[in-house]
Amino acid sequence: MSRTKVGTMGKSMMYRTCTVQVNLDFASESDMRTKMQVSTKLQTVATALFANSPFTEGQPNGLLSWRWDIWRDTDNQRAGLHEFMMSDELGFERYVDWVLDVPMFFIKRPGGYIAHHESFRTYMQKGLVGPDGTHHRATWADWTLHLSTVFPEVRLKPHLEFRSADAVGSQFVCAVPALLKGILY
Repeated sequence: MSRTKVGTMGKSMMYRTCTVQVNLDFASESDMRTKMQVSTKLQTVATALFANSPFTEGQPNGLLSWRWDIWRDTDNQRAGLHEFMMSDELGFERYVDWVLDVPMFFIKRPGGYIAHHESFRTYMQKGLVGPDGTHHRATWADWTLHLSTVFPEVRLKPHLEFRSADAVGSQFVCAVPALLKGILY
């Protein structure tokens, strides 16, 4: 099964980007909502403050954060800023509904990966017939794998994962979590 590309920068994202990711906790659903919404608003600021990718193959690329530009054209169904995250309806259930409707990449079974590009919701309802004719049903491991393939600027896990800052020199790495902790706590 072939898949239409949804962005032009997927390979560059995988091979040419690096970030400082910060994970911070939340105490409740309302605390998660507040921290996700405040930090989502801050992600463009974090991108600007920690911009550190002005070169491509040793040449100036005209950008301060090429990494951020790459993510803007990778796969906007699963990456970037999403309007629902700023709405009053944001909660655990709304986030799960969004992830359920994001197209999958694949499932993993003994012997390898099986491509599957329907939504996880469709996979739960219909399953998947593999290339060898085996019918596969959704498992918890499939869901966990799928959750790892969504890349919003702030990703909900058992914690909040902030993904917008370019990798910086080791002397500045702690500045990213310090900034976010200082604002959110």
